Amino acid sequence: MAVETLDQNQRQSSQYIDFWNSVLVPKFIRWKHILIDGLTLHSEAIFPTLAVKPGDKVVDAGCGFGDTAIKLAQLVGPSGSVLAVDCCDAFLDFGRKDVAKAGVTNITFLDGDVQTYPFEPIHDFCFSRFGTQFFENPVAGLRNMRKSLKPVAS
Repeated sequence: MAVETLDQNQRQSSQYIDFWNSVLVPKFIRWKHILIDGLTLHSEAIFPTLAVKPGDKVVDAGCGFGDTAIKLAQLVGPSGSVLAVDCCDAFLDFGRKDVAKAGVTNITFLDGDVQTYPFEPIHDFCFSRFGTQFFENPVAGLRNMRKSLKPVAS
């Protein structure tokens, strides 16, 4: 699977997402080096405990700059895949560049709103390092993230 980008053209704009893209994204980009270096400590502590295995399909919800999506793609290997979703396309641009440098080919970047994206229940695992804290409505986001997962076998 090649790295690709999907744009959710049907995504409705909201004041919240517009604010992120016009006001907050430039600030986050300015401090990216501090954010990534600091946040990586948190995700590196949790990655060894994740129940992610080679071949899994994973959603990285609110993936930001894409560093966790790259790590997840490495964990699932070439037979797995990662759908990296964020409503800030400027963040995704960093991820696109970084996957090219890392030689990772099993990530799809999606410019979309995790709260409303019409996920199909085909994924084995859903991950979010800190993205959920930035959702306009965290409950709606978490419910929709659940829709991305395969049904639980009874």
